Amino acid sequence: MGHSNSYMLYIVLFVLPYSALSQGNGIISVGSSITDADKSISWYSPSGDFAFGFLKVLEKDQFLLSIWYAKIPDKTTVWYVNDGTTVPAGSKVQLTDDRGLVLTDTQGKELWKSEPYSGIASNGVFKDTGNFVIVGSDSTILWDTFSNPTDTLLPTQTLEVYGTLYSHLTENNFSRGRFQLRLLNDGNLVLNTRDVISNNPYDTYYSSDTADTIPSNRGYQVKFNETGYIYILGSNGAIVKIITNRAVPSTGYYHRATLNIDGVLVQYYHPKVFSGASKWTTVLQIPDNICLAILGNLGSGACGFNNVCSLDDAGRAVCECPESYSLLDPNDKRGSCKPNYTQNCDHSGSSEDLYDFVEVIDTDWPLSDYEQLKPVTELECKRQCLDDCFCAVAIYLDDQGSCWKKKLPLSNGRKDKSVNRKGFLKFNKSYIDALVPVVQDLKDSYDSLDAVWQQDTEAFLHLMILDGCFMLEILRMSDRINGYQHQYSWKDIGAEYALNDPIFSNHGFLYIMPYIKRDMLMLENQLPMLLLKTLLAVQNEGTMQKEFLNYHILKFYTPNLLVRGMGDCLHVLDVYRRNLILGDGDGIVEDPIPCNSDIKDEYEIMWSATELHNAGIQLKKSKSSSLKDIRFTSSGVLRIPRIIIDDTTESMFLNLIAFERLHVGAGNEVTSYIFLMGNIIDNTRDVSLLTLNGIIQNAIGGNKAAAKLFNSLCKDITLDPNSNLNLVQQCVHHYCMKPWNKWRATLMHTYFSNPWAILSVLAAIFLRQSTLCCNCISLSLLALLPILESFSC
Repeated sequence: MGHSNSYMLYIVLFVLPYSALSQGNGIISVGSSITDADKSISWYSPSGDFAFGFLKVLEKDQFLLSIWYAKIPDKTTVWYVNDGTTVPAGSKVQLTDDRGLVLTDTQGKELWKSEPYSGIASNGVFKDTGNFVIVGSDSTILWDTFSNPTDTLLPTQTLEVYGTLYSHLTENNFSRGRFQLRLLNDGNLVLNTRDVISNNPYDTYYSSDTADTIPSNRGYQVKFNETGYIYILGSNGAIVKIITNRAVPSTGYYHRATLNIDGVLVQYYHPKVFSGASKWTTVLQIPDNICLAILGNLGSGACGFNNVCSLDDAGRAVCECPESYSLLDPNDKRGSCKPNYTQNCDHSGSSEDLYDFVEVIDTDWPLSDYEQLKPVTELECKRQCLDDCFCAVAIYLDDQGSCWKKKLPLSNGRKDKSVNRKGFLKFNKSYIDALVPVVQDLKDSYDSLDAVWQQDTEAFLHLMILDGCFMLEILRMSDRINGYQHQYSWKDIGAEYALNDPIFSNHGFLYIMPYIKRDMLMLENQLPMLLLKTLLAVQNEGTMQKEFLNYHILKFYTPNLLVRGMGDCLHVLDVYRRNLILGDGDGIVEDPIPCNSDIKDEYEIMWSATELHNAGIQLKKSKSSSLKDIRFTSSGVLRIPRIIIDDTTESMFLNLIAFERLHVGAGNEVTSYIFLMGNIIDNTRDVSLLTLNGIIQNAIGGNKAAAKLFNSLCKDITLDPNSNLNLVQQCVHHYCMKPWNKWRATLMHTYFSNPWAILSVLAAIFLRQSTLCCNCISLSLLALLPILESFSC
């Protein structure tokens, strides 16, 4: 179906034996270091319970410097550096005397250091509590991990006033997330959501209620003692509140309290000695139901915007997009959801013809109201939302006859029996109605379509609408950016999306969009052009120029390209291929000039670029960029269209070749071009020669990489003997076989290849003529000598 499965990031920990550096006592000497490649080195606490080293993120070849439990299968992290940002392979952490721990990349660039830091270090101490301490020459603590927590508290650790824990962003992304645990100056320990970009805290959803007008009675410190209890102390040392409200096992157990990615503070314990499978056991969690606890005016709630939070059987929060919505970032299930339709206030006709509702039970977004109707019936509630182009959802409470109309984006979504309300989510049924007449054509566009999609037409249509709308939105936003990026800031251009949107943000277009461009050209990811045209026709109420889609697809890939008419195309890859064939000329590419009629109609292999050059053939860039514009003139000039080689070239040509091979009638122009380039490029000298003549623009590194690229692309492909390129090869071969052309080429390369060679030839000719003149004069004087002697007598 052309779908990429959502990938997951897997974390591999270096579970390393004790090293000489740790010496088994947790003492780390100044100058000691670890790199991600040091698979035999890690720093351990004396008992070996905790390890300090690099975690590898497999998908990205990135590393996270952290502390984790070393003796349990889970290898749970309890601290990490650099706000959770991963570092490249080859990075190193070193304990220095004047700056403490310093993390650098392979170039020596500083990525992180232990701050705040003041003094000269004597050594580091990795304690059995999991605390890494840098000790000064006077035995004072210069810096320690317990005073700089991330998402976890450990026994013996203290959280001071203004101390903060941050949740992860996602399961495998350790960047700071949307949730905080803070001890405020007023004495309250609070949980709150926040703005990820500015760190602005939003409303609290838990408070310890330990504020007091009397300073000694208010919360001053959060203590996690060795027996596994968490409590809040006042400045006078008295306990003002016990957080751990149940008995916990102490001896023989590990303990931790972690602010999880769902915003829940959970206290756990785990046996130190175990057999078989083992896991962390929950002691307490705050709050009990995160879905209902968060109720602030700012932020999205427990899940992202338009998402819905519910509890699973284990009491953990689960986020799920409602029907007709899909995740903005497929890898972030707790993130925001986007509607699979666009509301239009300018449409003509009946709303019933355009929209319908999906009914949800016990679901609400309580802070997205903009109107309340009361008393009304359920039918009238739906009717009012249907006729209101701003209304995305209607919530109805039967007991009171109350109806709330809600607008996008929806926030604080929750599903729970206590909600006891019906929800009606609007969706654009025109897309489905428009696709029903062509659904069989869409199915037939896929070879060997799975039986699941063949039988479930409704699911197939929803899938088509989701993928099609996403692609159209990519094209629309790209057009806006390419058209206005020099006139407006990103905030103006992308105002429809959050500044931290994973795709439709400045960051997304810089780092994610290149991968989307590449994936949209993969043969298995193609969507029928019929689908895109149908969806676009619904959006534009049937009005659309003939080449509208072709134009925007090509502008997406080449913004400055002069786009011409290409007719009906099958899909995006077909549009891209036709543009390569038509090029940027006038659209008419002449056939190659034929050679003498006595050329034998036989297959000839094209010589390499270096051999052609030595045979006297001039290699020049074609006047157009069309891949068909390959021609050879009787004067010995072979013209080849220019190509830019970059990281996407291989994937692009492989998919184009596969398309021509599998689709009967598509043509073989791209395959022929690659066949030619593979033949004339044997090694780096050929690439260098083609680059010098403007035929290749190399953006992937050295000439060796470019040569390897074309040599791999031309494997297992053949040339159509009836193609124009075959005639070009015969003409070139015939030209090279003429002795005079070889002699002339040898003469030119030997004596006229550069100005110095020409000067040498001219000097030799001059000397030769001078010698001849001298000889002639000498002979003339000898002939006149008898006559001169007679006169003398």
